[in-house]
Amino acid sequence: MVDFIAGYWPVVALSALTLLMLLAVRLLFGEGRPPYEKRDALLSNDARRFYSALREAVGEDGVVLSMVRLADLIRVTPGTSKRQTWQNRINAKNVDFVVCDGTTFEPRLVVEIDRRRRKREALPERDRFVENALGAAGLPLLRKPPEPTYDIATLRKAIDERLKKSAA
Repeated sequence: MVDFIAGYWPVVALSALTLLMLLAVRLLFGEGRPPYEKRDALLSNDARRFYSALREAVGEDGVVLSMVRLADLIRVTPGTSKRQTWQNRINAKNVDFVVCDGTTFEPRLVVEIDRRRRKREALPERDRFVENALGAAGLPLLRKPPEPTYDIATLRKAIDERLKKSAA
């Protein structure tokens, strides 16, 4: 091996230098430009329409946030067995809207756009999990189907009824 290196030292040296340069370039410049681009909008047309109605229905009583991670609303009770497993179940899920107290930003109500085609259709597994998790945490949930227009008074009444029901 030593004889080979001695006989071909210029090739070995050039190869080692090239490899070092490639490593240096990769360390200095990373992997290039990350492959990301800006999305067109955070909310779909249906969601934007509902958001506007929800903001109007909530009025000055609160703040409406959209696309909130479930893990930012609820947490796993300390000391829970298999804590990380339960945490993983909420980490990657988000909810459509959250109505928060206007001063403290305490979450008061989660509002989801119910995308089922028919009311009799069963809730998807994801929706059942979110409903159960929020219920366990004591955070009320209101489901509303997408509509071409929303009656603000009816929406406000549904919010008030859901909040009153959860307080009882």
